[in-house]
Amino acid sequence: MYKTLTEEERKMYLFFDEEVLNQAIKNIENYNRIYHSLINGGFVFKQDKGFYREGLVHPDSTGLHKYQFSFFDKYGPIGDFKKDTLKEVAESIVEYGYIPMLEEDVQLLNSSEAVADFKIPSACFPLIKEKNWK
Repeated sequence: MYKTLTEEERKMYLFFDEEVLNQAIKNIENYNRIYHSLINGGFVFKQDKGFYREGLVHPDSTGLHKYQFSFFDKYGPIGDFKKDTLKEVAESIVEYGYIPMLEEDVQLLNSSEAVADFKIPSACFPLIKEKNWK
């Protein structure tokens, strides 16, 4: 589900400061880009502010949730989170500061040093792109 800024929200953010409003607009735009990427089969993301990191959305390995987002830096896996809807995944990806990236631009997720035994499972590619997985 895409997000928009209502007039009430716009007034509330503007009450604090124009910079706060601009940040809220930027966050909504980033959420919409991430959500759009997810619903169209994009599942790799990067964070390049400070330390470069990459993340991957895949089916939850425990089976307790529908989705898992695992993220890595050049030294290896550094964390993950699990959610049940693409909306929740997109919101958390925004909070973590990631943006969509193209599969062909992946660096860390294809690096044996960074991901050790965790490679992008080839089985995840068709699963993630299936319409009924949304």
